[in-house]
Amino acid sequence: MPTTTKMDGTDLDITDTKSSTVTGGEAVAAIVNARVQTAVGEWYADRHATGLPLWQFFLINSPSPHLMEKAITEAIQGADPALTVTNVVLDVDPDDPRTLKVTWEGEYDGATIGAEIET
Repeated sequence: MPTTTKMDGTDLDITDTKSSTVTGGEAVAAIVNARVQTAVGEWYADRHATGLPLWQFFLINSPSPHLMEKAITEAIQGADPALTVTNVVLDVDPDDPRTLKVTWEGEYDGATIGAEIET
């Protein structure tokens, strides 16, 4: 049953009060998502001497994607000691370099996990 509560004068509709615990590969994938979003956000916020976001500079203007692939791979690998990253692919549209797609795969607890993350 939905409930409505007031909080600082704003209506807050709560429609699902169930909670669940995410474990295993699903939890690791969620951690990876957060780590990738953070890493990419930092690369977007940091500027090269040219004034461009670092990811735009390294992936488009002066192609050296291995630097960013290495940083993203390290961010993913750091999600869990049991995770072994097997593949990371970065895809950026040169016409809209504000959007970066990170596709990754890895082995965790005997299973292959992965995701496509658009930032």
